[in-house]
Amino acid sequence: MTTCPVCKGEATRDVLTLEAIPVLCNSLATTPAAGLAAPRADLALSICEDCTHLFNRAFDARVLHYDGAYDTTLGHSAAFRAFVDSLAKRLVEMHQLGGRRILEMGCGQGDFLSRLLDAGAGEAVGFDPSYRGDVNPQSRLTIHASQFDPARMAQTADLVCSRHVLEHLEDPAAGLAGMLSSLDPSGRNLVYAEVPNAGYTLEHGGVWDLIYEHVSYFTPHSLYRLATGCGLDVKAVSSGFGGQYLSLEAERSKAPSASEDLQADKAAYLAQAEALAQTLSDLRAAWAERLASWSRQGRAAVLWGAGSKGVTFLNIVEGARDIPFVVDISPTKYGKFVPGTGQAIVNPDALAAAVTGPVDVLCMNPVYAEEISEQLR
Repeated sequence: MTTCPVCKGEATRDVLTLEAIPVLCNSLATTPAAGLAAPRADLALSICEDCTHLFNRAFDARVLHYDGAYDTTLGHSAAFRAFVDSLAKRLVEMHQLGGRRILEMGCGQGDFLSRLLDAGAGEAVGFDPSYRGDVNPQSRLTIHASQFDPARMAQTADLVCSRHVLEHLEDPAAGLAGMLSSLDPSGRNLVYAEVPNAGYTLEHGGVWDLIYEHVSYFTPHSLYRLATGCGLDVKAVSSGFGGQYLSLEAERSKAPSASEDLQADKAAYLAQAEALAQTLSDLRAAWAERLASWSRQGRAAVLWGAGSKGVTFLNIVEGARDIPFVVDISPTKYGKFVPGTGQAIVNPDALAAAVTGPVDVLCMNPVYAEEISEQLR
């Protein structure tokens, strides 16, 4: 991939390379050996000089396989539940979706759709190949365990949405266009999309956010460019969840927004991208030395959070494989093992049982720091 997947621009800059990382951070292994044998590939990050979109120029969709083993469950966190509940309530109230029909591309286990229904939406349809079918959907909720297919929509929708899906698609414009084809021409014609915020990654040096399964990393400007390129009238592009998420709210309209800069500082994004490789090198070296120092002192350390940030950290920092296990609050992850490194994933109670004396706990996401601290207390 040599051209930008959003604006098709050819003026791009190489940013950094991560070699031989797991291709699926969120497909956990069933044995330590399977974790160590997880498929790997290189991530080669580039940035588009025009729309500031970041993308993996070495991406190959053929190495990815999404199924029931793919687990991005976050709903066991009170902080995350509060965020999603607030979002669902706001969307239904602000856009008058009471009694209306909603479609979600990449719905996981249907959690967000259930919250929209609880907030007053009328019916919901979701598509996701990782749907396990072990969740009892509400009577007004239908979930297809497959990739999104507009042909399987018996009726059109008033709101089409996707949360953390567009960054997985080689052609995000085609994915967004497919969603738009399911809108009811006489209905609300609303679109909501949410993706990781590459602006946050660049500003804060969030190198642990880099994973192979994300071909794209959207800045506010590139998300706006994607929407306007699909003929949408953009109402808002905003950040949330501690600045880590980027959201788009738009309408399909006869008068779409003009494609403009959205007051994005391109020079700042490009400069931050230029510095990201050095940030990566410095962080890897600093953490390798810190882990080695703790080991020399006989200090115990564990990592909290078996999501993508934790998996990236464990796979790219020297000495991180010696961390004995990973703590997570999601029961669906217990008894599983980290792809690439093979550490066991355990519940918080196992931490107290396995460690005597002080322990250093590595919190992979600052949004959860207070929640984790309370659980540790």
